[in-house]
Amino acid sequence: MKRAFAIFAAATLVSPVFGASVIIDGTHEATIQVGTLDWNSVAFTYTLLSDSPTHFTLRVHGMVTADPRWCAGIPAELQPPDCTAPIDPFEWGDTFLASLPWPQDVAIILPLAYPAVDGYLYFGPTDGGRVQIDVEGKAVPEPASWAMMLGGFALVGGAMRGRKKASAVSFG
Repeated sequence: MKRAFAIFAAATLVSPVFGASVIIDGTHEATIQVGTLDWNSVAFTYTLLSDSPTHFTLRVHGMVTADPRWCAGIPAELQPPDCTAPIDPFEWGDTFLASLPWPQDVAIILPLAYPAVDGYLYFGPTDGGRVQIDVEGKAVPEPASWAMMLGGFALVGGAMRGRKKASAVSFG
């Protein structure tokens, strides 16, 4: 039982990994909804599928939550809704040149100190070639997921504590 509990704990503490793959070209674009995401862990790989180098753009959209350090100093009953809700739209973009016929890794480093929610990655059409893009990132669990995980720990802990070991008595 202790081994099962340890496996359960390890599995729930590992953040889920987000992944998607798309192909864009001169007429196709791609929008990938990533939901709540730790933007500091997003990376993508692009692979040129054509014969000649080509440019494409990436735009990131999302809503940024309030800074938890600011909200921590306010009593819970006086906190504005901004402390728990997405408040500010965020947008960032860049242009990339796909020039090599093998995967090229790019880490997206955004100036955010905390997660963005309702995030979208928009890959614009290329200037002629075909490019395959593989996106990977680490998702941030929702508060309800954390509550369910803690409830599960409590149930498993209660079940383990409530069991009594049977003792064998022999008269011999």
